[in-house]
Amino acid sequence: MSSTCAASAGSVSGDPDAIALKALEKDRNRRYASASGLAADIGRYLNNEPVVAHPLSAAYRARKFARRNRGSLITACAFALVLVVAAVVSVRQSVRANREAAAAEAVNDFLQNDLLAQASAKTQASPSTKPDPHLEVRTALDRAAERIGGKFAGQPEVEAAIRDTMGQTYMDLGLYPEARSQFERALALQKRALGLQNPRTLKTMSRLGWIADLQGNYPEADGVLSQALAMQHRVLGSQHPDTLA
Repeated sequence: MSSTCAASAGSVSGDPDAIALKALEKDRNRRYASASGLAADIGRYLNNEPVVAHPLSAAYRARKFARRNRGSLITACAFALVLVVAAVVSVRQSVRANREAAAAEAVNDFLQNDLLAQASAKTQASPSTKPDPHLEVRTALDRAAERIGGKFAGQPEVEAAIRDTMGQTYMDLGLYPEARSQFERALALQKRALGLQNPRTLKTMSRLGWIADLQGNYPEADGVLSQALAMQHRVLGSQHPDTLA
């Protein structure tokens, strides 16, 4: 299709010369048999049809066909291009959706099996310890935080999502240094895996700014939040919930 489209935009050169040479050919058997033959060949040339005077190769016929059907071919090429672009966009959206679903599943699995399961007697039981029915959220969080490192090697988006969730939990508990540590690691992973202008990256950056504010580091909070806000205006728009928040 692409070669045909390219041919439709070009021109078939050499036909007038070929017609003239055939008309002036010394060998009678190679000249036009009559004036009407010459006229017919000129007519074919004007109608973008293969002329008798030109060698009738497959490429030559294809170029002539493209010239005669230029409008239809351009439309077909444009339609084919739209289909290709639509297919590429569809594949990219499918890949993104699958990655996001996998990340969500991994986060859910970690929270259930590595965080919430800390409170179960079976998980706590060991030869040297007894189950603690009053296990604090802080303790469960700390234990889970120790288990993240290395568990999601090669899955930066998943690790970032988990650390972001844990950072929010630490922040809700008023444990700002611990929250900051998780947000900083999540932000570093997101910058590498998603880029600085990704909405999730910008949201984590904003949370780091709020942590700085809650810790009383106002100049730092102002710098981080101002940078995040400016990028959210540009990337997400002024009416996006994250920008408004």
